[in-house]
Amino acid sequence: MALRAGATVATSIDELMEQTFARSDRTVKWARPKRPVLCEFANDQGRGIVVERPAFVTQLNDTLKAAARAIGVTVKVTAHDLRRGAAQDTARLATPTGIESAAAVLYHKPGSIASGVTQRYVGTIGPTNWEKRTELEDDQDFSLLTNGKRQMFALKLAPEVGP
Repeated sequence: MALRAGATVATSIDELMEQTFARSDRTVKWARPKRPVLCEFANDQGRGIVVERPAFVTQLNDTLKAAARAIGVTVKVTAHDLRRGAAQDTARLATPTGIESAAAVLYHKPGSIASGVTQRYVGTIGPTNWEKRTELEDDQDFSLLTNGKRQMFALKLAPEVGP
């Protein structure tokens, strides 16, 4: 979306990746640094953006809920799940220092690592097989690594499937 809105100096994903990796701090170079990263939608249909104004607090969660419904996700999804997912992906990609890398992405302090907070975000780090993760099979577990409340809620709402 940042590329489409002209928010980056780069004009293509390849150029953006090249510029970002060339920077010592590996950050994106924004065309207009004073503008918000998440812009306000012009209306509730999300058909336009107001680039000078930040998104409403509820906009991201509302968008995630609508997207989840559209693709058939049955568990409650929130913006915090994006944070958790980023931590999980970072930890898996940055082995053997996965937890430290995830902590850096999350801006966790050493105390959060020591007390296990970062580990709870990341969950169990196992082998990553992207091909298998993208296959559509019913027996794969891609749970949201929560305390179980969301899964229990989802099971109550899920339709009965049987012979």
